[in-house]
Amino acid sequence: MEYKFRYELTAFDLWKMSMYNIYHSIAGAINIVFTAAFILLTIRFWHQTAGLTLIICLWFPLFHPLLILKGSQKQVKGLPNDLVLSFDDDGIHARTTSKEEDILWQQVSSVTEHADMMIIQTGKRHGYMLSSHILGEQKSEFRKYLYEKIKR
Repeated sequence: MEYKFRYELTAFDLWKMSMYNIYHSIAGAINIVFTAAFILLTIRFWHQTAGLTLIICLWFPLFHPLLILKGSQKQVKGLPNDLVLSFDDDGIHARTTSKEEDILWQQVSSVTEHADMMIIQTGKRHGYMLSSHILGEQKSEFRKYLYEKIKR
């Protein structure tokens, strides 16, 4: 069996992953606490410091995600636009017009699934993120195949 996908990751995909990671960590919990605290402070001291507390109140729910989206847009520009990933019995094969990489199934350290994406870790700081729009209709079939190959 072989699966082949054109790797078309979008800034929104990276943004969703970043937001998921932030809000499922201690930093996300702190963001929520600070936002709640500043909402209460804004309500309590509106007549004295309306502008400043309103800006701080909007930082985590509005400005912070926008800054992360901007960073994701920069990050996507650095990705190759001709990457094709193929998966077969030998492993994972990443191909661009200028580079080739073959990864054996034994080198896959983990697979993490989030709402509409799979992250295939091939090293401590290296992996491939496959979103639902990349996997298409083959998602459930590919998921079964992937877990069958990496089971230990």
